[in-house]
Amino acid sequence: MLADVQARRIALVGRTASEDDPAVRPWLERIRQSGAEVEVFAADVADVAAMRAVVRDVVARFGEIHGVLHCAGVPGGGLFEQRSTADVRRVLAPKVRGALVLDEVLAGQPLDFVLHFSSQAGLAGLYGSADYAAANAFLDAHARARMPRDGRTVSVAWPAWAEVGMAVGSPVAGRPVAGAEWQVTRTFEPGRDWELDEHRVKGRRVLPATAVLELICTAAARRGLWPAGTAAEVRELTFVTPIVGDDPVEVRVTFTPSAGRHDVRVHARHPADGPEWTEHARGSIGPGRAAVPAAVDVAALAATLDEAPPVQLSSWIDFGPRWQVVGGVRHRDGRWLAELGLPEEFHAELADHPLHPALIDVATSVSDRAGRDYLPFCYRRFEWFAPLTARIAVHVTRNAAVDRRYEMDFDILDAADGRVLATVTGFVLREVQPSEFVETPPSAPTDRAALSPADGVQALRDLLTLPLPPYVLVTLPDNRALPVRDLWLRDTADDRPDPVAPAADPRPVARPVERRPAGTPDGAEEIELMVAEMCAQTLGVGRFGVGDDFFGHGGDSLSAVQLVSRINLRWGVEISAVTVFDRSTPELLAAEVLALREPAPADPGVAT
Repeated sequence: MLADVQARRIALVGRTASEDDPAVRPWLERIRQSGAEVEVFAADVADVAAMRAVVRDVVARFGEIHGVLHCAGVPGGGLFEQRSTADVRRVLAPKVRGALVLDEVLAGQPLDFVLHFSSQAGLAGLYGSADYAAANAFLDAHARARMPRDGRTVSVAWPAWAEVGMAVGSPVAGRPVAGAEWQVTRTFEPGRDWELDEHRVKGRRVLPATAVLELICTAAARRGLWPAGTAAEVRELTFVTPIVGDDPVEVRVTFTPSAGRHDVRVHARHPADGPEWTEHARGSIGPGRAAVPAAVDVAALAATLDEAPPVQLSSWIDFGPRWQVVGGVRHRDGRWLAELGLPEEFHAELADHPLHPALIDVATSVSDRAGRDYLPFCYRRFEWFAPLTARIAVHVTRNAAVDRRYEMDFDILDAADGRVLATVTGFVLREVQPSEFVETPPSAPTDRAALSPADGVQALRDLLTLPLPPYVLVTLPDNRALPVRDLWLRDTADDRPDPVAPAADPRPVARPVERRPAGTPDGAEEIELMVAEMCAQTLGVGRFGVGDDFFGHGGDSLSAVQLVSRINLRWGVEISAVTVFDRSTPELLAAEVLALREPAPADPGVAT
């Protein structure tokens, strides 16, 4: 790119840059063939000492520095509530710290321009990459802040690049697998795969959550992630958005070793729409119990229960013949027992589907939900002991509906001999409207078409020759043909509000404080008020009381993830999004924070 815009003396700086790198050598040769001089320097742009040394060496080699392209970046990605502080800092450092270091080490150089390579994610956010979006938003604000002082700093919000750039390296867009991390990918196609064709919501094909569960478990089993004779245990498998499959959809599961288990991330994309991956689920898998629970006498269990009406599947979902599996149902005092039998013409499928998605999906419907519609949200714990058989019995041992949440525990048994095939502890569903089930999840703010390197060179040439405002947005034409002449640059400075000046009297505004009962733990009142403020900010409401219900104000699974990320970052705790369903008021969440921050009791036998 630099050679293409007629740069003649070029210094390339990278964290691990080396002229001996086979991947770098052809590019250096191309630059030199264009008549330019080029040298490679290894340094981290966020390391001020290393960058001072680079500037000194560059000046010694080429003379004064007249322009800088700040292209450094690390792709983010994943549910923010489960991103560690170290993960986020790693994404922020090259852009945030890097920009500040460049300001410091280049002071005194006769610069004509400093061009920060930002992203449109900084303008409107990027689903699944909050840290990356924040890093780019900083570059935009930084350039605007510096413009009155130097008139030469510009932040350029690029769209996704084809073939090169962060979108290619992002975990939300197909990054390469590193180290011990590994992936499996399966493409589901309408008209070929019954998991889509026989599970339709308002006419749209939607992959059942149980198909995702099966894909995770069977891939891990083939990999041998647990000893023979040991159960597979899935924990906190949380579903963020459904996977809609009206056209072919690729589903990718990434397994990352972590403390004797594997963290699991599930992404999907529609190849016809572009390269972007969207995160749909996250959890972990590892070895469970070595001992299989004792077999259950299904006939004796049935004798303790009363005959009940058949299981009612969701009326707003159109199910195919594989879901027509329900036999007799019995019930008493919150316990349910249902026999499910896969139609005989589908028995052969069990060889390829040891956790048959249709059987498990119907199993999750065995209970009385009073006609309310629910969407799977989380498997707190799923243990898999053996492949499902054609006839199973589902024993629901606990079920409870609380506000917009429904939770149940159940065992899956072999109907013939009572063997325990799987157990579920804490299957959580959230109440939804049918239309919400198939809403398209948020995605990158740009068009799905990507900027080719050739078009990028033309845009960069314009950027280096035109008078520019501090913030420039590079957009793609709607027809997606991407001819160079149709690329255009737009100054968004006039569209942005001026910074808000600090109030003349910066004292905090008084707000009503609810008195807490005697015996409230120290700090509880302050934490409750802060959590209430976080709830208000997350949901965009004006007022939120410490006793108000998060979901009563319009909260959902995505906003629950956002809320717990704020809480975890503020107090350094590890609260999951499912906790918000259990403790959906600031008062209850504050108590959870206090409990997690409480130091472990000292061992009375140890002197201190």
